[in-house]
Amino acid sequence: MRNCPRVSIVIPVFNGEKYLCRSIESVLKQTYPNIELIVVNDGSTDKTTEILGHYQKTIKIIEKQNTGVSDSRNIGIKHASGEYVMFLDVDDEITADAVSYCVETMRNVGVDIIRFNGQLRYNNKIRKMRPPLNEGVYAKDEFLNEILSGKIPSFACFLFARTDLVKKVFFPKNISYMEDYSFTIDLVSHSQKIYLSSRPLYVYYQESTSVSHSIDIKRRLTGISYSYQKTTAKLKLPIGKRAANYFIGIYLKTELYLDSNHSYWHKKILGNVQSILRENHLTYNNLSLQNKILFIVTKSIISLPGIINHGRATK
Repeated sequence: MRNCPRVSIVIPVFNGEKYLCRSIESVLKQTYPNIELIVVNDGSTDKTTEILGHYQKTIKIIEKQNTGVSDSRNIGIKHASGEYVMFLDVDDEITADAVSYCVETMRNVGVDIIRFNGQLRYNNKIRKMRPPLNEGVYAKDEFLNEILSGKIPSFACFLFARTDLVKKVFFPKNISYMEDYSFTIDLVSHSQKIYLSSRPLYVYYQESTSVSHSIDIKRRLTGISYSYQKTTAKLKLPIGKRAANYFIGIYLKTELYLDSNHSYWHKKILGNVQSILRENHLTYNNLSLQNKILFIVTKSIISLPGIINHGRATK
């Protein structure tokens, strides 16, 4: 391939000994010849450092104290010297033609960002993720509105972007849920044109894990609240029915993690849902069908009698 601009790929890792080789090898096996692989070791205490030592001649390794995935990605961005940047999580991989496809598409279509598609691997089964919208070029405002309303999932690892734009934004370090959402809307805000591709270039591995409900709920709610505030800052209140339903849906899905022993979190979630409805002048009738079903499934509906009985948000 002639005229091969350098592409920087950032992999943050914390105790990733089980998957690290798989993600690194997926980059080293790319058909594209000019790649800078940056692995940011976020204070790992397992064999990650030892494994990275075997690759030290072919990749750039950054060692740091444990400060989280967002800070690790930000440090990787800071050290990126390529013309384009993409991200890869340590437990996933990219297809062999991923970088080559993105560089060629950038050249042929003339956009600032490519948002490609992925495939999910769970229990040795492969499922292609459904593209959120039709493939093609989108103007910034159109694409941004689709993200803000939840139509396009905001996966940072599904993005291939100009480095000069990426260096203007950052991943928020104060949250560890929906940080990709914040980064993506900021990045898109600095762009002009985005190409949405249905090509499944990212391989997302999912495994069954057990996570503490109390820690997970707190982390989720902090991230949702931060992202909602960021959205209201972008769109100004009221943010519209679609965007409001998007955040209400996330809150209600969080309810599915709870049982009767989590009364504090129940009240917290329902209070946030009430606030969104009130701030956006919405009633129960304005909820999407999915959210109405979630209300019933989570039994939240009985805690919001003002919405059901009176058709207006509880004050």
